[in-house]
Amino acid sequence: EFVMLPGTILPSDGSRDGHYAIRMDFHSPDQRLLTMLGAVESPQADHDPDEDWNWPKALTEHHQECVREFRRDLTQKPLASKLYFTSTISTGPIDTFRYLSGAGQVAFTGALLLHESTYPKWTMRHRTDRRYGSKEMDSLAVAQLRKYGRIALDTKSDRLRDGLGNPPRNRGVQWHLLRHAQTRQIRKAFPDLATVFDGQAQAVGEDDPVPITDEWPGLAELPMSDDDQEIDLMRCDRILVSGGKGLHYDCVRADGALLVVRDLSPEEEIRCVLRELVLDDDEDPEDYVSVEELLERRQDDEVEQARARVRECETDAERLLEAVGEDELIYQLPPSLVSILKAESEPFKGERVAEAAIATFHTGALREYKEDIERLRPPTQWAGGARAVEFVTDLGFGPEWAGRPDPKRPPFEDVRAPYKLPPLHGYQEKAVANIREVLRAQRAGGENRGLLSLPTGAGKTRVTVEAIIDAIRDGEVDGTVLWIADRDELCEQAVESWQQAWGAIGPEAEELRISRMWGGQKRPVAFDGAHVVVATMQTLGSRGVRGGEANDPLNDVGLLVVDEAHGSIAPTYTQIMRELGLTFRRREDEIGLLGLTATPYRGFNADETARLAARYGRNRLDTGAFKSNDANRVIGELQHMTVLAQADHQIIPGGDVRLTDEELRQMKERGFSWLPGSAQDRLGDDRERTRGIVEAYKRWVGEDHPDWPALIFATSVEHAETVAALLQLDGIPARAVSSKTETAARRSAVEQFRSGELKVLVNYGVFREGFDAPKTRAIIVARPVYSPNLYFQMIGRGLRGVLNGGSDRCLVLDVKDNVLNYDRQLAFTELDWLWAG
Repeated sequence: EFVMLPGTILPSDGSRDGHYAIRMDFHSPDQRLLTMLGAVESPQADHDPDEDWNWPKALTEHHQECVREFRRDLTQKPLASKLYFTSTISTGPIDTFRYLSGAGQVAFTGALLLHESTYPKWTMRHRTDRRYGSKEMDSLAVAQLRKYGRIALDTKSDRLRDGLGNPPRNRGVQWHLLRHAQTRQIRKAFPDLATVFDGQAQAVGEDDPVPITDEWPGLAELPMSDDDQEIDLMRCDRILVSGGKGLHYDCVRADGALLVVRDLSPEEEIRCVLRELVLDDDEDPEDYVSVEELLERRQDDEVEQARARVRECETDAERLLEAVGEDELIYQLPPSLVSILKAESEPFKGERVAEAAIATFHTGALREYKEDIERLRPPTQWAGGARAVEFVTDLGFGPEWAGRPDPKRPPFEDVRAPYKLPPLHGYQEKAVANIREVLRAQRAGGENRGLLSLPTGAGKTRVTVEAIIDAIRDGEVDGTVLWIADRDELCEQAVESWQQAWGAIGPEAEELRISRMWGGQKRPVAFDGAHVVVATMQTLGSRGVRGGEANDPLNDVGLLVVDEAHGSIAPTYTQIMRELGLTFRRREDEIGLLGLTATPYRGFNADETARLAARYGRNRLDTGAFKSNDANRVIGELQHMTVLAQADHQIIPGGDVRLTDEELRQMKERGFSWLPGSAQDRLGDDRERTRGIVEAYKRWVGEDHPDWPALIFATSVEHAETVAALLQLDGIPARAVSSKTETAARRSAVEQFRSGELKVLVNYGVFREGFDAPKTRAIIVARPVYSPNLYFQMIGRGLRGVLNGGSDRCLVLDVKDNVLNYDRQLAFTELDWLWAG
């Protein structure tokens, strides 16, 4: 056991840890000798425990632990005696650390954390055999801090290791480490120290977030991590942190932003932000840019001159060409579009290239080429903010080129105002009655599950909402209604349906709360009344259904509704249902479960279809709603009622494609509803096929019916962009939309399509479900589809009939591709009964 001189760690009066303090009243004549023998009053920098006269116990244990780590993944285990540290310089001596009282360990921890020599890694390798390589290990001091380190908080001390992890056991310890003078070294030595408060920090009286590099452009010169390059600054009145009672916070990383209290001076604010940024190689920010430089917001002459050259151009195409450059513009365009345009008689150069870029990216072109306009010092955020608007207008573009803000929807809607709905159709009334029967039976311990299948456009969402509202009014639904879907559009459609239906038929004077739980919204709060929580399955899958506060409405779910339920046997849905007590083996006390779908089948997989039926109790809630249970006849009945439109059909010649052996194996073994992506890409690259799609639109729609809204399903993101750009260049307002399109831009495109401002939406991977544009008059299926279910979902976007606010007829154009070595027929060939004569 190592002893120490009294001083900064051990009090000289022996009031604490007296067993380990050298009694200087007795040994004062020996102080010089004690110092020569290594006695110190606190751990010293650059200490080598390997040179101590007695090999420290801590070093022996650390060597053994590192040997186990070194040998963990090795098949042939080297002898421990052959493994050594190339250097053992650290901070010490350290053996006394483990034996001290809590207060003594707090003082010892403080000394270790301050020394630079505490943190460098040690390297372990084999003494003779280089085949084993080498491995970096924690230094002895860092390892001992993990075991025995303690941090003083308020009137007690807590273990250092309780401040690690995400979330940590002790937020106060985490905050202490993040605020330490050596925080950069600490973060590097303890990678499990979370630098973000993971939603536990809450800003009070916050401003809108602003990218830090927009606030201080000079920060872009720092070697920051990728995450920090995009982090936002959010000023606020104060910061509340769970578990941080009694501590003052002036800057906290939380939810992808730096929360900063606004009463700091500009210099304090910048220094606070610099401390929180994670720089490459733990370098000092002020080695790159000073605080004074960051405060200077002036544009230099070179930037001003470059902006002036753009500003002097007469058209947007000329301005974009000057700002970006011809080669750079071409590089970002879809290669298939470039190939088609280069093959035309008009030279593809200069302004024509810029026009193609605008046709492809529209007013988002500057943002798309942001890396190519760095010399103009663009903003880092393109969401319609003041800085972005200032930048684009300074270049001569309209403010719409600054992007569109993505206004966050309110976390909830409270509904009471009256709203008038048209009466339900007969088949809808029957479906409502069937749902009510399930809800009543569930309360009595009977059948609690059911699946409602109505074709796209037949109103399954409205039917379900009205049935549940009737049940709530009659006291047949207890607790929260949880409605889940897998996409923003579906969730918002559900919110709108609940708002309209409750306002029309909800109980008098009773208020309904509809809480949104997707798109970054926090968990819902308790409400004393009827409560519907609409959430995406992705949000629930990542956060869990349970786990909120005691009064979290999701702790009291009485009914689960799954939209687009044909996908609900996937693992994410299964996990959510398990959390709610819903398993394949039904229990008497289960909550109610309703599924909604237009296609109650799982493609060509009979086993999966059976599993889906079993999940919902094999109870079809549309039974008896129509004269026949045959799906084809149901659609015919709905067309006769003008709930669905009549479908006219034309075929567009497609391309030839031969599947590789691997693609063919995938199609035969996995039963794909689509061609593999690689095969679809080859079809999308077919110039003649793409041009044929554009010409078919102009022939069948554009020439005779230019006002018809048309929806095109493309084979890839690039194909969608190419088709939309070609239409736009021909003077037809068109946009490409895919999963990579930002939410705000996608919403805007949909609204423009619904209003008639856009004539064509070309999409890939979206709008198969949950897209509501009743006036859609033409559908072009340019993506090979083999599943009749999926195909009908796609064309269903245009089959809304007059009785449901749509049109009497819809034109469906199918691209007939020829897969040379695959014998299954495209889905549309099985639907001859659907097409109007």
